[in-house]
Amino acid sequence: MLHHFTGPVLAAAASAEQEYTGFFSVDFWSLVFTWANLLILFLIIKHFLYKPVKKMLEARKNEVEQTYREADEAKEQALSMQKEYENHLRNAKEEANELMRTATRKAQQRGDEIVAEAREKSAVLLRQAEEQIGLEKKQAMNEMKSEISELALMAAEKMVGKELNQADQERLIEEFIDDTDRL
Repeated sequence: MLHHFTGPVLAAAASAEQEYTGFFSVDFWSLVFTWANLLILFLIIKHFLYKPVKKMLEARKNEVEQTYREADEAKEQALSMQKEYENHLRNAKEEANELMRTATRKAQQRGDEIVAEAREKSAVLLRQAEEQIGLEKKQAMNEMKSEISELALMAAEKMVGKELNQADQERLIEEFIDDTDRL
């Protein structure tokens, strides 16, 4: 009975031995199917995974490049604005300096004008004062001559004891004034 059971197992093992050629044996059709499966899997992965990933990486690359371009443009714009600001600041300083020079020049000019006007006014006042002094001197001299002539006439009348005529009076007055001018 035992023989009975072992018979079919041995028969199966013998038939399996014929089919089994070894652990490392290569079957052509098996190799073709494996390569075909690998190719199909590659194409499926390429279509559904590689292209979208490539598109995503390309989009990310473009986004990063755009960010760098925008950053460079912003940097250039900032540098341009800084230069423009520095130019405006320099121009403002130059304008302020020019305004200060102009104001100083105008103040100096106005000061010179005021001094010139003051000198002119003082010259006019001095001239007027000299004229006034001259007039007052003449007037005082005339008054003095008049008083002296009256005194001289009175003194001459007392000495002579008579009244002098007009021509004698004038001659005596002139002689007296000439004598006083020499002194």
